[in-house]
Amino acid sequence: MEQIDVVLIRAQEHDYEYRQWHEDVRLGYLASMLDRQGLSWRVFDYALRPLLNEAEFSRAVREIIACSPQTCVFVMEKYPTNSPFMTCDLISRLLASPGGPDPYLVIYGITAVGTERLVRDLPLNAVVTGEEREFVALINALRDGTSLSNVPGIAFMGADGTVTKTRPLPLLSDLDVLPNPTRYFFDLPLEEQRTRGYVAGLLASRGC
Repeated sequence: MEQIDVVLIRAQEHDYEYRQWHEDVRLGYLASMLDRQGLSWRVFDYALRPLLNEAEFSRAVREIIACSPQTCVFVMEKYPTNSPFMTCDLISRLLASPGGPDPYLVIYGITAVGTERLVRDLPLNAVVTGEEREFVALINALRDGTSLSNVPGIAFMGADGTVTKTRPLPLLSDLDVLPNPTRYFFDLPLEEQRTRGYVAGLLASRGC
C-alpha cells in the first residue's frame, strides 16, 4: 500500500456542479515546503474535480485512505463559498470510513474566523492560523511527537478542554526565501484533469 507523509486536500467549494478553474497556489506552496523537509505528499483538489454524488464521495475517501497518510491537511477557502461546510463534510466522511487510517487532521487557509469553533466541533489536531513556516513547524511537531504548545501560529484543544492559540511568527519581509510553488496540476494526464479548461494562477502579492 502506498504510504504518503502528508496528503493536501482542497474540498470543493459548493454542493452543486461548480468547477474552479485554477489550482490553489497555497497548496503549491505547502507542497514545496514539504519537499524542502524531504517529506512525501500528494494533492487531492476537489475544487478542480468536484464530487457530485455519493459514489464520487466514496471514491474520494478511498483514494485518500489508500495513501495511508500520517497527516491530512485540508486547505480551506472562505465565505461566500461553501468550502468550510464541504471541508467539514469530507473530514466527517473520512473519519466514518471503516478500516481507514488514523491520521493527524489539520486545517490550513482562511481560518481567522471560526477558529475556535473548528477546534471544538471537529476532531482536529490543529488549525494553522499562520502561514507556511508555521505549517512546517506543526508538521514536524506532529511527526516527532513534541508539544504543540511550542508551535507558533496554531490553535488546538488544550489538555484542560479549552482552545489554545499560539502567537504566529512575524510576517516575512523577504518572500524570496520561500520556494516557488509546485504546479501540481500542469503535469496531470488529460483524463485525470477532468476540468473544462484551465487558467494558470499567478500570485502577485500576499493576501486576497
